[in-house]
Amino acid sequence: NYSTATDQLFPVMYVLDGANYVEKMAVPRVLDRLIAAKAIPPVVAIFSEPADRQEEYSRSQRWRAFMATELVPMVDKRFRTFSAPDQRIILGSSLAAYGAVDLAVEYPSLFGLCAAIAPPAQTATLVSNQTKAQKAVMSIKFFVMGGVYDSMIDGARKLHTTLDEYSAPVSYLEV
Repeated sequence: NYSTATDQLFPVMYVLDGANYVEKMAVPRVLDRLIAAKAIPPVVAIFSEPADRQEEYSRSQRWRAFMATELVPMVDKRFRTFSAPDQRIILGSSLAAYGAVDLAVEYPSLFGLCAAIAPPAQTATLVSNQTKAQKAVMSIKFFVMGGVYDSMIDGARKLHTTLDEYSAPVSYLEV
């Protein structure tokens, strides 16, 4: 409905490791179905693919700056999007979950929503080792999910516990 709703603003979903979500999980089709069923509001989805995920999702200042000062402003300029952080989500799984949490705690004025799916164990240290992040998490709504079949379930559990310790709003799900 984007092309016909010319006076409507849309929330934005930034998906890290975007090609996996497009090619392997068919997320654009899933989003279309959820929107059509009115299970979620219409959303602009940006599927971001890293050049070097090991570097970019590991607290890279250059990658953070690209996302915050180039990509987000370009998306907001090109599309009719809400500029409020509570209308902008950063999402990632595995190492990209680490990158999503890192970006959210670094730029809570941009990303008020963060989804971390199967985050690695060290993700919790992004909060526990940084005073700035400990303050930032209180203004970010988190969704953390881990799979009990996954050998890395401890990462989701540790992140959930750490976010709870700092009074962050967090929804947690084990599947």
